Amino acid sequence: MIPTAGRFVTLRGRYAQSNGVGECPALITSVWPDDMINVVAFPDAMEPIAVTSVKLFADRDALDEYVDGFEDGDSLSVAYWPTA
Repeated sequence: MIPTAGRFVTLRGRYAQSNGVGECPALITSVWPDDMINVVAFPDAMEPIAVTSVKLFADRDALDEYVDGFEDGDSLSVAYWPTA
């Protein structure tokens, strides 16, 4: 999918951690080159939060592969396209 402002993705990382949930929906607000986006995240039971410089992946598997290369993957701000 091509990222455009107004589309939803699933965000994972420190800004998505709330109420025992490690992912949350996020609305794309800006698109940058190299699969980077800015979003407004909607963590469970919290106020929305703006998150910048989020790396976007085609799916959860691609995101998991990328995050596995980091010692503290939960500190990254990464997102993927949700599937129906």
